[in-house]
Amino acid sequence: MTFALLAAIAALGGDRVDLGDDLAVFDTRNNAPAEARFRFMADGRMLSYTETDGSYTEQGDWVVPTASAPGDYECKATMVSGSVTGAATGSWLAMSSTREWKRVQAAEGFSSAVFDVSVRKGTGPTLDTRRITLNATNL
Repeated sequence: MTFALLAAIAALGGDRVDLGDDLAVFDTRNNAPAEARFRFMADGRMLSYTETDGSYTEQGDWVVPTASAPGDYECKATMVSGSVTGAATGSWLAMSSTREWKRVQAAEGFSSAVFDVSVRKGTGPTLDTRRITLNATNL
């Protein structure tokens, strides 16, 4: 979203959806499955995860104020390359529950998945899109 559009929405007192800049998540492990994840939370937060760290990292709020979440917002992941497991891709999903996509590399090697996540309110137009790259390496 452009700054002018965000400022106009804020001035009107409405919700603001801003998914942020493109995000790359990297996980590298020795002789163990590597796992990189991206997650939308129903409470308005976005998180990433790596198996190496074993914990989630905050990636900002997908809606401001977060009290507006989940409302009737929906998200969609559109694959660009590779594949993911977890939430469905290619269709709009209610954000009333956690939506997570992950890339796992169980055998030795490297794999990557690239997808665009989008958010809309109800059946309205897409409000914002963010490119996510999940990289997993098992050494």
